[in-house]
Amino acid sequence: MKKKCLEAAIFVFAVLSAANTVYAMFTGDILEECLPVEYTKYLAIGDGYVMLEKDEAGFSENSSYYGVYDYVNQAWIMEYQQYDGYMDSVKCVGDKMFAYSIGGTTYLVNPDMQNTVPLEYDVEPDELQFLGKHAVVKVQRFEDDYDSCDVFVVDENGEFYETGLVYEITEDGEMAKGDLRNCALNENYAVYIYEKTDFVIYDIQNDSVLSFSSPDYAEKMCVDFRENLSASICGNQYLALMNMEGNDGKNYYAVLDFFGNSVVGTTQCDYVTSTEKGNLIVKNGEQTDEIKVADIMLAGEQKLTDLALIFQKKDCREEEAIGMDRKGNVYKNTVEYSNIFYLDEDPPYDQADLWYLGGNYSSMQGIWYFPEGTLENGFTNVRLVGDGNVIYESETLNAQNQSVEFNVDVIGIRELQLEYNGSADLNGVMLGIADGRLIPVGVQADAESAVREKPVQADSQIQDPDPKVQQSNTTASQVQPASVMLYDLHSYIGNLHKMDIIDDNLGNTYYHAIAFFSEETAIYDIGQKYSTLTGKLAVTKADSGPLDSEQNGYVRIYGDDVLLWEDCTLNSYTKPYDFSVDITGVTDLKITANGYSANLGWAYLAVILENVSLQ
Repeated sequence: MKKKCLEAAIFVFAVLSAANTVYAMFTGDILEECLPVEYTKYLAIGDGYVMLEKDEAGFSENSSYYGVYDYVNQAWIMEYQQYDGYMDSVKCVGDKMFAYSIGGTTYLVNPDMQNTVPLEYDVEPDELQFLGKHAVVKVQRFEDDYDSCDVFVVDENGEFYETGLVYEITEDGEMAKGDLRNCALNENYAVYIYEKTDFVIYDIQNDSVLSFSSPDYAEKMCVDFRENLSASICGNQYLALMNMEGNDGKNYYAVLDFFGNSVVGTTQCDYVTSTEKGNLIVKNGEQTDEIKVADIMLAGEQKLTDLALIFQKKDCREEEAIGMDRKGNVYKNTVEYSNIFYLDEDPPYDQADLWYLGGNYSSMQGIWYFPEGTLENGFTNVRLVGDGNVIYESETLNAQNQSVEFNVDVIGIRELQLEYNGSADLNGVMLGIADGRLIPVGVQADAESAVREKPVQADSQIQDPDPKVQQSNTTASQVQPASVMLYDLHSYIGNLHKMDIIDDNLGNTYYHAIAFFSEETAIYDIGQKYSTLTGKLAVTKADSGPLDSEQNGYVRIYGDDVLLWEDCTLNSYTKPYDFSVDITGVTDLKITANGYSANLGWAYLAVILENVSLQ
């Protein structure tokens, strides 16, 4: 059976929801081919997984089952489980977990733990958002003599931990659920507004509460109808309040620290948004400025999806982990665009995303592709407009020409506009971007970046190399490089676990790193060619909270079975640092390392080796 990507199919459904006849056709024809398993319907989708339902009818009884399927790798991660009742709502709640409700009880489905647990308190699936294996929720409790609300942390096992937040900010511990409004959330902090007067900040890691009064800001952040109103936690130390409407009807923003002190006072602007790193992008007329609140340097390649968007067409844009073209080639880290219905032979260009670059990047790279679900005789063209000038135009994408790699010079560009056109009927024309990334000025692009996200055939067979890519005539034996990356070396004994992308405990992102979840060893024949081994050592964030000093990971480096260097003190509190090892005269280089893991083998903390090179 030809495998198709469910994510792509679902996207088609979404953009065609207004055309009921077309929707019905696609539901029946495409969905059957998306999953090579037996199911009745899909219940929820997210993070590369889909929760499926299967109904079975007998002579005198009916039975219902649910399971979680990895549609990327075509494998069950939680096989069918029987359940009773009717699911009122189902949702992917983050961190690969799902939640559903039956008869007023919400159940948490954790495929990693292979369990489904009822939640102790009344929490709807829509209220759950797991970040870093925990969620922060408001719970209305009905005690003997009063109703009260409190804030709980929910872990991946469905266990509730009372924060005591309500008792910190009230005299009697009594509060209605509606008195506490959600404001901002990340893995480390949850910010609320209490009674439209006070900001309340809950520190998840340290189980502590900060509170300050700012009635004017709080009241303006509680307006329900203002679409662009938002808040952002910047650099885990500042709170940005964006697109507030002043009494004069104009748009404003402000930045406060966690104690209520003004960092950026109330400032008028046309529009403001925040970057992943915590800085603010402020738009006034044709002028766009970056306010460096967090002032974090760009350390490496940046994903296109992490860039600040000054403008986006929300109704025709979908970010997905997986995309697929018409030939069944699968792509990672995709954005797909639709809702173009021109029948002209030379249709006009339609403006899509407008990214803020701020002159911080040297190149933009990725793959344009022609997605599954588009017409065989359809086509699309893409161009990029930098600061008002066309700087790139693509080849035409169609059913025959499925994808085009691109590498565009964006040096000095502050604002980059994506524009595309096409020809289609009711199916629309979709454009896909795979593995879009930007290289900061002064940062060397990854040696493999041009082909890192080459599409993979749906039957898991790697495509032949692109004949358009020029191959070097110089072999490795002809020229000895001054340095080589450990990631690229071949080990003759053992293997190290290579990661395309991984985050450390401080939120730094590493590309093409080596990680150790359990003990792993590899030996390399380096033939006395190198003198120094350098790199960065870091650890991931522990899954189950801080690990004590006796729960350590380690890294050991040997030269010809002689211990040259080690660190056996790695735990939750280890911060990234650079290391250097003398490997002069070494023939066999052995590296062994281990994170900390539980008895059952679930990784609780992983060790990361980043940018390790032999010189």
